[in-house]
Parts: sequence; structure tokens; C-alpha cells
Amino acid sequence: CVLSEANLEKLARGEELRPEDLTPAERRAFEHAAAAGELSHMVETWTAWWTLPEARDIALGRDGTRMIAEVVVSSSPGGVGPHAGALV
Repeated sequence: CVLSEANLEKLARGEELRPEDLTPAERRAFEHAAAAGELSHMVETWTAWWTLPEARDIALGRDGTRMIAEVVVSSSPGGVGPHAGALV
């Protein structure tokens, strides 16, 4: 997929390209490359959060909010109380 000089300059400035920024020829080349799987190495594989091991530890109430909340305590006098990052 070859881009126009204007679009290459846009990318060099760190700007994103939108579909409407492409010329008709660039758009056809992009769509062909996408359909042929030529761009798949540029896309990070998505993993559903509920398939991750840490998802086993999530408990939700009837309203969909977490039933377990992380409480961060910087320090407790005499070392009594929840530890930093303790779940209650």
C-alpha cells in the first residue's frame, strides 16, 4: 500500500490517518491488503478479559459492580489494620 506524500507527512508528524484521508487509489489498495490478510501482523490479537486467569477472582453483585474492592492503606499505627492492597 503506497501512500501519497501528504499522507506520509501526516504520519511523520504523528497524526492518525482516517479513511477519508486516503485517495481513492490508496483506499482500494488498503482494502485489498486488508482483505488479503497482508495487514494482520500489524494488529494486536485481542483477548477477552473473562478468559484471563485473573478473571476468576472477580465477583460481581446483581447490579454488575465489583463485590470486592481494593483498599490501599499507606500505613497503620502499630501495624494493625489492612495491608496495602488488601482485598476486603
